[in-house]
Amino acid sequence: MEAVVFWCGLAAVTLGAWRSYANARAVVAPLVHPGVAPRENRQFGETSADRSPVADRTTPADRSTPADRTTPAQLPVRQAMRSLAAAIGWLLVAMYGLFLVASAEGGV
Repeated sequence: MEAVVFWCGLAAVTLGAWRSYANARAVVAPLVHPGVAPRENRQFGETSADRSPVADRTTPADRSTPADRTTPAQLPVRQAMRSLAAAIGWLLVAMYGLFLVASAEGGV
């Protein structure tokens, strides 16, 4: 029985640490790598930074939503927070795996 607990704990440590690293990397990567350059309007020489966010709304559905609702700039922040929460959750799985390994070896 100790061998089963040990190998399950080792699998939980490996999987938890790997997924936690992957999710944490998804949070940190946008801070480290440069962003996408703004698209330029070659005909008029303006960039997307020169225009207001409301002017970028081209479809009737986009123009009908109020400007105080969720903007496209807030979506990466929400995604980053979800990845951070997932990274912490997977880290807890890895810690539980360490507990299983320690208890299988008689340490607990």
